[in-house]
Amino acid sequence: MGKNKRTIIDYIYPPRCPICDDILEEGKNIPCLRCRHHIRYITSPRCMKCGKQIEDEYTEYCYDCLRTKHYYTKGIAVWSYQDCIKQSIYNFKYNNKRENSKFYINEILRIYEKQIRQWKADVIIPIPLHRIRERRRGYNQARLIADGISRQLEIPVNSNILIRTINTRPQKELNDKERIKNLAGAFALTDTFKKS
Repeated sequence: MGKNKRTIIDYIYPPRCPICDDILEEGKNIPCLRCRHHIRYITSPRCMKCGKQIEDEYTEYCYDCLRTKHYYTKGIAVWSYQDCIKQSIYNFKYNNKRENSKFYINEILRIYEKQIRQWKADVIIPIPLHRIRERRRGYNQARLIADGISRQLEIPVNSNILIRTINTRPQKELNDKERIKNLAGAFALTDTFKKS
């Protein structure tokens, strides 16, 4: 069977565009052609801290990173967070579109594989959901992406280092200051990790 031929499972659950959710025609790439024209990829110049797009090539940091203290060393971003990507990620997180993770993983690795390998990470730690939210949702979206990157780059995933101790409000409902306050004290190291 040719590599573009559909399987029986594809007829029962046809492949869908991870952006607009339309059924893809046989042999067509992901995302669909219409959505490919709407996605805005982050290109240079990027913020040296968070990876967000910036306009001025002589500026190292975006406006947010100049006025906000972050608790991470470096972030990377694949797309500008505009309407079509927002909706895709919303569906991934809240509408059980787990299959979108394959597209996200492929795009992260297509653009950033070399950089991620240069970090020489010992482990990937997905941000945990609170147990109540994970039970309701049925999966942790960060874990799905971490597992996919782990398989491709052979970096182990450990979900037993951090736990979410507070069932925080969804970040999408909050502004920048509220987001920081919302996450304060929300995570803790597990006893297993502290003893190691």
